[in-house]
Order: sequence, then structure tokens, then C-alpha cells
Amino acid sequence: MIHEKSQQKDGFQKRGKFWSYRMRIPDPLTGKTKEVRFSGFLTKAEAQSDRKIREAESLEGRFVKPTKITVKEHFEEWFRVKTAREEIKTSSVEYYRNAMEWYIIRRLGQIALKDLSVEQIESFLIDLTQRGKREGSPLSRSTVRGVAITLSQGLDRGVKLKRIPQNLMRQVEIPKGTTKIVSSYSAQQIKALLQKAEGHRLYAFLHLATHTGARRGELNALLWSDFDPDKGTISISKNRGMANGKILEQSTTKSKNGMRVIELDPETVRVLKQHKTRQNQERLLIGEAWKETGFIFTREDGDPIYPTTPTAFFDKVRKKADLPHLPFHGLRHSHATELLRSGIPAYIVAKRLGDEVQTVLKTYAHALKEDDQLSANTYAEKIQNA
Repeated sequence: MIHEKSQQKDGFQKRGKFWSYRMRIPDPLTGKTKEVRFSGFLTKAEAQSDRKIREAESLEGRFVKPTKITVKEHFEEWFRVKTAREEIKTSSVEYYRNAMEWYIIRRLGQIALKDLSVEQIESFLIDLTQRGKREGSPLSRSTVRGVAITLSQGLDRGVKLKRIPQNLMRQVEIPKGTTKIVSSYSAQQIKALLQKAEGHRLYAFLHLATHTGARRGELNALLWSDFDPDKGTISISKNRGMANGKILEQSTTKSKNGMRVIELDPETVRVLKQHKTRQNQERLLIGEAWKETGFIFTREDGDPIYPTTPTAFFDKVRKKADLPHLPFHGLRHSHATELLRSGIPAYIVAKRLGDEVQTVLKTYAHALKEDDQLSANTYAEKIQNA
């Protein structure tokens, strides 16, 4: 076998058709230098130019060692580390997992992490806004934003590990996409719903959900100590829900704004007192088998209700009332929409819901838009009748 001669001069070497070079690079973890070889250049000039760039990067601490790790491998590792360190709330684990597995890995997974470009990321996000769902319909603006946040966090780790020189998401403008119109029930529909639920042991749960806009998990976590019948308030400070098929109890709400005290109307106070009386009767009936847990909403033996029970109850009553399908969270939307349409300022609605004012304005823009049209018509009528 005949071997082609290799040429080497000034640290540069040619083997066959390609030029390569070696240089010593400081390891970011140990501080010690180690020799790294770079190859694949068609000319010596290309190799020299590349070496100058890498030497500058090394001096500035921006040098990235060539790696074949893919986007899929990198993000799976990022997710494992993130969850192992409990840097993601248990309730948000599935949110990040879905963003990573359903979108990032499926569409970008086979690309080498170092080869990922701004153009590829922009194209990926635009495609999600146009046909990101399985059936090819657009993803909502909030979902695309969530995917972009997940992508950015994963790329931050890539920079930290010196796998990529920079987080390209810093150069990407997230497409606006479409805002999903939030469905809700009218006041008449809410009244019909509650009429069908009256008499059931969980009627108070449904009444409280419709009259406060509180999240299902927040209501699940309520204790009798959170209810002040004299002041007519309930204190929201905890969450009880499901995550990865397991019951999750948290000593905090979804966000810092979620910690709040909600004013109740006299009828809602009466409903909760009546619920307390009913629970006391159940305690007497079951006797020593009763478990004193302190929860407002319990099973017949005193244990807190299963987190998804209210949803099943709501869906059953909804069908009896012949109302269109709506997720349980739709009751929160219905409460907020009715308040805004009644002229309650957005900042007061946001405080009641435990949300940001801007979130309320964006989420319920359709309700505010209808009110604006009503304002325009009212003003015009006043001028005409002056």
C-alpha cells in the first residue's frame, strides 16, 4: 500500500488533500492546557485563519471544543440534570418535558448542537406558529413562547459547558403567532350550571370556583382555617394537584401573585357555612372512622378529595345543564370575563385571580374589545341625543 506523504511546516500539516493544525487549549474545568487537533481545511490559508480565530476565542475564554453531541443528546442531559437538582417545580416538569420531546427534539434533535444556526431556530419557531400541532394547525402564542424559553434554557447550559460559544436564542425574535381565544360561560349559563349541581355534596366547590375564579388546585388545598366567615374571606396560599400521576401538595401557589385573600359575597359565605354543617353531619355518621384533616373539601371519611374529582363532577353537571364543553379552568375564565364586562378594572381582576395585570389584559382582550365597542356606541348615542 502506498501512503501519501504528509507535509508539515510551522505547526500546520497536510495529509492528502486536507490541511490541519494543532494547538494547546486551556481546559475550562482544570485550567491545564491540552493539545487539540483541527483538520479538514482545503488550503493552508484557511487553516491559518481558523487558528487565529480560535486563539482569540481561547484568550477571551470563548473557545468551544469541537463536539459531535446532538441537540437531542444535549437536551436530554439538560433535562435529567435540571430535574435531578429540582430546579423545575414538580408541577412544571411535564410542561418542560413536552416542550422538549414534542417540539425541540422531534424537529431539531438530529442536528449537531454546534451546527445549530439562528436561521434554523427562526424557521423552527415560525413553523410551530403556522402548523405546530399534530394535525397541522397553528400552536398558540403561549405554547410557542414556552418552547422558546425551554430552548433558550437548554442552550444556556450548552454555553456553560463550552459546547457552543453563545446562546443563539439571544439573536432570535420569537414569532407572535396567534392568541388563543379563551372560551367562557355567560352569567346565565353559570346560573344554569349551579342549579343542576344544587344538593350535591360538592356543590360548594363548584359555587366557589365560579364566584372566585380560583384555580382547581387552590380550591383543593383549602383548609377550614383559610375561611373567615366573619370577614367573609378565604386565603389562597397552597396548591394540591397531580403531577406524573401522583398527588402533589405544595405550600405555595402557582406564582407569588397567587398568594392572596379573596373577598366573598354573602351568598358564597352562606354556601360554605352550609357545606360545613353537611361535613359535620358526615363526621357524626361515620364516627371513629372519620379522619380529621382540616380540609374544606373531603371525601365522606374526612380525607381530602382526589385532585381530579371536581373536574369529573363539573363535566357531569355540565352535560346535565346541556352546556358546551369547557375545561374546569374555563370557570376561572368565565369569572374574569364577566367581571371585565361589568366594568371592573383589570388590576382588581388580576389581584382577585392572583395574576399579572398584563396577563389579564392579553388573555381577556376579547372581552375588553367588546366593552370598547359598547363604549363607542354609548358615546355616539349620547352625542346624538344631546
